[in-house]
Amino acid sequence: FLVGVGQGEALVQLERSGQQPRFALARIDLHSGALIEQWEASPKIAAQLINGYPGFRGMGADFATDLATYAAWLDRVGPWFDRGTTPPLMVHPAPNMSSIVYGQQPEDGRDGDWLMLANAQGKLERRLDTGLRASYNANFSPDGTRIAWMGGSANYARAGKQIGYVLRVVSLRDGRIQDVPMVRDELETPRWSPDGNTLWTIGRLRRSQCLYQVDVPTLAAKSLLCFGGKIQLMPSPDGATLLVMLVPDGGSDSRELLFWDVARAQEAHRWRVEGVRGLGRFGVWLDEARVALIVRDASGVQVISTTGQLQRDLDLSTHGTLYGLEGMARSGSELILMRQQPGDEAVEVIGIKILP
Repeated sequence: FLVGVGQGEALVQLERSGQQPRFALARIDLHSGALIEQWEASPKIAAQLINGYPGFRGMGADFATDLATYAAWLDRVGPWFDRGTTPPLMVHPAPNMSSIVYGQQPEDGRDGDWLMLANAQGKLERRLDTGLRASYNANFSPDGTRIAWMGGSANYARAGKQIGYVLRVVSLRDGRIQDVPMVRDELETPRWSPDGNTLWTIGRLRRSQCLYQVDVPTLAAKSLLCFGGKIQLMPSPDGATLLVMLVPDGGSDSRELLFWDVARAQEAHRWRVEGVRGLGRFGVWLDEARVALIVRDASGVQVISTTGQLQRDLDLSTHGTLYGLEGMARSGSELILMRQQPGDEAVEVIGIKILP
């Protein structure tokens, strides 16, 4: 899996299942293609990571040291505050590496995650979500002083359910945790605006998913739009535009994309694409005005402007299958992707020049 790209390198997660599972993380120099460093889990921990509970367990040495090392690698391909993909193994570093939050299997053996807060050295400080049944998809604010996540408890359970989920925000300065009751029952990662004053996330209202905007100082929430299928979201780097994907129920490969103007609080343009498989292959913002998407069942890349114009359409059908956790990432003028040729077990990290 392509975990991310930053500072001239790619972070790749390597897995092999079966009777002798392997798990490793590798840093690759994007200029030379050379392997900078590979960190492989012990056989016992590799088996636990692949076949057991997916939370971070270390890689074979001291847990705190391993946690700090992994968080630093994630930080190199960050920041993560505006992404919809939680880093692998549920480890999330603060943008300034002042602290680390990670998911842990509950000590009572029940399903779900507990959110644990550690310092920059990986030493556990406290459990963040004490009193909750489970918590998911934590995300630091850009300045690292707040964390937003979806927390579950019986207090928000709907009729016939044992647990319900609600958006929660904690201040690391004073430890105060506040709920946003309007945003409920969807386990999507909250996204922050670059200034940290706004959160965008997905919640459920009856039979529809809704896109919500939350004013962080007041935690007042408002619904921007609702849809009777699934909604996926990618804010632009400056937070001025939201790229929203509408995924209809029923398995159709056709997707509608809309560009939402944040300042005007209205839809700006709409676009239809084929063969986009969802968030893992959704795409990447190239700048504030253009987005690149993997389309046609991972055989092509399109570049679309916020004005609704198709600027580039690349046919990659002869280049194998494209895939990865993030799908792709930008490095300078190139898109960095992972591909696998038909009949070949090897996976390649490739660069495609996409910008002038």
